[in-house]
Amino acid sequence: MKKNLLIILLLLVIIAPFIWWGNQSDLPNGIHIEKQSGLLVLQVDDSLTAPFQIPVVWVKSHPWEKPPVIKDLLLLNQSGEEIAVINGEYLLENSFSQQINWYEREVKGEVEFILNGDKTMESFGHRITPLSDTLKESYVPEELRLTYDENTLTYTFDNLLKLTTFHENSYQLDRSWEVRSFYFCHQGDIEPKIKGLFLEANVIPNTKLEEILFWLPGMPEGYFEEHAQYTFDAKTIESVDSTSSFDGEPLTLPLEVISSDILIYLPFTDEMIETIGSSTVTLFPYFKVEDNNGEVSYRSSGGMVGQITEGESKQYLTVKKQ
Repeated sequence: MKKNLLIILLLLVIIAPFIWWGNQSDLPNGIHIEKQSGLLVLQVDDSLTAPFQIPVVWVKSHPWEKPPVIKDLLLLNQSGEEIAVINGEYLLENSFSQQINWYEREVKGEVEFILNGDKTMESFGHRITPLSDTLKESYVPEELRLTYDENTLTYTFDNLLKLTTFHENSYQLDRSWEVRSFYFCHQGDIEPKIKGLFLEANVIPNTKLEEILFWLPGMPEGYFEEHAQYTFDAKTIESVDSTSSFDGEPLTLPLEVISSDILIYLPFTDEMIETIGSSTVTLFPYFKVEDNNGEVSYRSSGGMVGQITEGESKQYLTVKKQ
C-alpha cells in the first residue's frame, strides 16, 4: 500500500509541472495575432510610406523553446491588393516587449509593417521600397499571410481595423492645442460600463475644427451629426469626470471654436460595442484644424489601447494553415 502511494506521489511530482505549464495559456502553441479594432492614423513621409505595428503573442511549446522566426509576411486589403510586405526572415525576438523567462509560456511582441512599403530584411537591417506612388484615403486590412515553422498561415481581420494617412509636413500645429482623452463610464450600473470617449482640449479661439479622425467598427452613417456632442461650457467641462451624464450640443463639422476650452463626447452605440466585442480597441483620434490664417494641420488628441468590455478574455485573429 505504501509502495503504491509512493509511486502515485512520484507520478504527481513528475506530471504536475506539465499540468502547470499547460495552464499558463488558453491558446495553442505557436504565433497568434491580437484582434484589434479601431483606426490607426499614420503620418506618411515623402516616400508615401509609414510604419505601423500589429501585436503578436508567441505561445511556447516548452520552457526552453528558441524565439520564433517568421518569413515572408503579406498584408492584403479587401480587394486582395498588397498594402504591406515583409520579405525574408523577421526575428520576433527583436520586438518582444518583455524579457523572455523560461517559466512564461506567453510572450508578447509586435511586427512592424510599412504601409505601402515592401520591407526587405537583410543582414544589416532592412530596406524599404514603396509599393505604389499613390495612396488611398484609407485601407481596411483583410488578411495577413506569413510562413512559420514551414507552414503558411493565414489570419483574417474581420473588418475591425482601418488605416488612414496624412502627410507628416501637415502635422505641426500651434502648441496651445493641448488635448487629453478619457473614457466615459456610466456610474449608475452595478458595474460601471464604458459608454464613450471624451476629448478635452485647450485651444486657440477663432479656429475651425474641420474633421475628427475617429472610427470604430459598427459606427453608423452620420455618426458625428447624430451621436457626437460638444460643449464650450466651463462648468460642464470641470464636472465631467464625476458626472454620470452629459448633455452637450450636437456636433456638426466643421465647427467654429469660439472658446479656449472645448469638450467633445464620442459615444459608443450598442452596435459599435457589440461589433468590437472583446477585441483590443485602439483609440487615438486626430483633429484636422484650420487656424485663423487658413493653414490646415493635424493634431493628435492622445488616446488609449485596451478593451471596453471588461471581464472577457482577449480575442485573436482567426488562423488557418494552407
